[in-house]
Amino acid sequence: MKPEAWPKNQQALIMRVLMNRYHTGAPEVFLSGMQTSDAQAVLACRTEAEDPMVVVAKPIDVLSSRIHFSWIALTIDSMTPEMQPFFVGILPPQIAAPLSRLIKNYSPVMVSENAKTYFAEILYQKLGASHVLPSALLPQTSLSFLGNYTKVQLVEIIDYLGLYDLAQEVRTILDPKVLKGIFQLLSHKKQQFVRVGLHHKEKLTTAPIGLKFWEGDKEALDKILHKRGLQRLGNALAGQHEDLLWHISHCLDTGRAKLLMNSCPNAEIPGISSALTQQVLSVDNFLKKTGVE
Repeated sequence: MKPEAWPKNQQALIMRVLMNRYHTGAPEVFLSGMQTSDAQAVLACRTEAEDPMVVVAKPIDVLSSRIHFSWIALTIDSMTPEMQPFFVGILPPQIAAPLSRLIKNYSPVMVSENAKTYFAEILYQKLGASHVLPSALLPQTSLSFLGNYTKVQLVEIIDYLGLYDLAQEVRTILDPKVLKGIFQLLSHKKQQFVRVGLHHKEKLTTAPIGLKFWEGDKEALDKILHKRGLQRLGNALAGQHEDLLWHISHCLDTGRAKLLMNSCPNAEIPGISSALTQQVLSVDNFLKKTGVE
């Protein structure tokens, strides 16, 4: 089933947020001075947000903090070589530095504040961000919080989701030397998570990782588990609001985002998405309790 279509009229959104903040009575009274169609558009914005700033965030702030530079690189690469330095020049150093290495004969271009606003708006629109609801205005589900997570937080959740696959396969390994070798490659916190998982029956059965053919390479194991984690997260997010998926995928790099979205069908997967959602929540709670290792 396609996610509920939300109105994208910014004026209606702002009015709804203001109504949430300043008016606690019947909405009909607050909207009585508006045309019927406009009032209906406001009422259709089902959000509990009360801060008007979530609606009017500056494009440059979103570009600097919520969109991975690999997405920005793809967009700038589609522009003419003469214009590329101007778009790179508006971005903060942590984004501009890797982008500048992609442009042949790049030299920094200083732009005025007015020009920065102009170029940021163009880049913002080309990325499709102007058509996406702010995460604070999205319908609240058990996974909505992911729309506000940083790349570091998302990657950590993905890594730990992959450990469910590891725990599933570890149960079938009888050789203590092999088991010891696997656990030695995990951090103390990941060892703890896998051991907890071994005591809980896995509700989902996935294809084996293939540890029988694994040669002890930590990097290879990490890549396999990370890919499995992306698949689990994608299946968990199946059927979620399309704008939530946009926020999550654009916070990740394009490579991870592609793998994630390939595992995320438009409709919820019966019996699977709900089980994997619980795993995402379990991982999130575990990470919050254990903190940074």
